[in-house]
Order: sequence, then C-alpha cells, then structure tokens
Amino acid sequence: MAELRILDFNGTRVSFVVGGRTVLVCVSELSRAFGRARQPSRWLATRQAKEIVRQVSGKRRIRMESLVIVRRGGVINGTWMYAEVAVAYAEWLSPEIGKNCNEGIKEIIGVKTSK
Repeated sequence: MAELRILDFNGTRVSFVVGGRTVLVCVSELSRAFGRARQPSRWLATRQAKEIVRQVSGKRRIRMESLVIVRRGGVINGTWMYAEVAVAYAEWLSPEIGKNCNEGIKEIIGVKTSK
C-alpha cells in the first residue's frame, strides 16, 4: 500500500509517494521556487531528459509513461516522477536540490547516507 510522506528542503515542502521500494516525487513542488523557466515540462522536452527516461525504463523494466505522471486536480495534483528520474530533474534545477532529493529518497527507503 502506498504512503504519502512530506520532506522539507530548505523551506520547500515536497511530497513523496512510497510503495515498497518505489518512490514517486512531486517535482512540481520541488520546482516552485525556480519559476516557469524550470518547470518539469521544460526539462522533459530536452534530449537529456528523454534519454534518462529511456535508460531508467530499460534498466528497471518499467514503461516510460509510468516514470512520469502528470495529474491535474485531486489529491495528487502535479507532475510526479519515479525516483531516479526525479533526481536527474532536481540536479537540473540545482546541484544542491539534486543532492537533497537523492538523500531524501534514500532516507525514505531506509538507506543510510553519510553527511
């Protein structure tokens, strides 16, 4: 059963949906402080993003359309990305946000991180 968790990244609250060892990150919340130029749709249109989604899909054997989910309205409103794709997007926003996102995901799934 999936569980909703919220982590704070320097004052920005970011939602995560956790189901077993699968984590989806609400990257819409992650990107709010960066403005329209850094919206998830802008990154997803890049060649780099398309390649990352393709690689993660092949590696994890998950359909590409399941790695990025866009919901308009409802409880889980926003753009949600599978953890590995979300970290790549977060690194595109900023190296610090990428590091925080990666550490947050590891914390959620119970992997020890060194700080």
